[in-house]
Amino acid sequence: MSRRLSPSQRTYVPAETRLLSEWIAKFHRDDQVLIHVYVGSIPLEQLGKKLTQAEIQMLGVRRRWVDAIIIYPDHVELIEAKIITTPDVWAQLIHYISLFPGTPELAQYSRLPVEGVVLTAISDPTITALMRQHGIKEIVWTPDWIQGYLETKGQKYRIARPVTK
Repeated sequence: MSRRLSPSQRTYVPAETRLLSEWIAKFHRDDQVLIHVYVGSIPLEQLGKKLTQAEIQMLGVRRRWVDAIIIYPDHVELIEAKIITTPDVWAQLIHYISLFPGTPELAQYSRLPVEGVVLTAISDPTITALMRQHGIKEIVWTPDWIQGYLETKGQKYRIARPVTK
């Protein structure tokens, strides 16, 4: 039987946030970057009743959110950070891209082309190939602290590699 850890015993490390923050600081210092941004429309009515401003704001936080958005003069990049690329990340980005044009807070950028980008420390070649098929770009950036972080995680962060003949 497994034993639950108390909150004081848990060792949560916001590694994906650290990866993203350090990458932005190093490579996008002068760009317009938004962090943890809600995307999608906000309902103005529910069950046939017009919502109050407070209700609209409350429902607005139930939207999906993207790790970061980089706004360039000619396009927008939606960034999802993962320590190890996971199979679901490309679908997340495709979903966020579809929601982006309806985001009221970002209406001034809604006509710009939108690209999905996965920032990862460790790539999985099979997932990378799938992302490319769906137009999602991958950036592999592995800072020095990643190896130590992975060692603290043990089996959870071991991924299978394709067998080559």
